Amino acid sequence: MQGTILSISREQTEEIAKRQHLRDNSGNLLGWRQQAGPRINGYTAAGWLVGWYDPKFNATHNSSGHRVGSGDLLASLIVSKR
Repeated sequence: MQGTILSISREQTEEIAKRQHLRDNSGNLLGWRQQAGPRINGYTAAGWLVGWYDPKFNATHNSSGHRVGSGDLLASLIVSKR
């Protein structure tokens, strides 16, 4: 039986390295945070954008662009979309 060789580009490797997964106590994926230029986006496990954190302004916004609070609240947004 031959193994499958997976080839990914350097850009894809760097993009994957920028992800930070959020998991529950059972190890189930809840979502992830991913650097996107100057901001950090938050995604559900299904890949839906729930919002972003802008470190320059120390503010979190939901996916509609409304500011939801000061500081990094992405984990709360991700968990609330379960």
